[in-house]
Amino acid sequence: MSTKHTPGPWHIPPIPMSDEGWKIVSEPGTNPCDDDPAGMEWIATAYDGDCRKPGPNARLIAAAPDLLAACKKADCFAHCACGWCGASESSGQKHGANCPVHRIRAAVAKMETPTEPQEAPVES
Repeated sequence: MSTKHTPGPWHIPPIPMSDEGWKIVSEPGTNPCDDDPAGMEWIATAYDGDCRKPGPNARLIAAAPDLLAACKKADCFAHCACGWCGASESSGQKHGANCPVHRIRAAVAKMETPTEPQEAPVES
């Protein structure tokens, strides 16, 4: 099952759009239902960095669509001949325990597998 997300690229506007943090937005035109005339969609707000430049969390969130595409591309190459451990899945070989292919697949699955929302504990 694949979860839909706002297509990339995502970026951080050059000026904080909020007093509280840096907003990560989609490219104009990727959200035609939005009331924003530019068509940008607000993806997230990162509360790191300072008023002059976004911090590492904002940059990581903005890079997420590119990182996902790179992981999927690397996983595609792992089916033929893995550049990390030498396994060839098409020949039935399994990747070594320390092969990054396992981490790549786990990261992609984490993004694409929906999780149930957790209920907040009820205080009595």
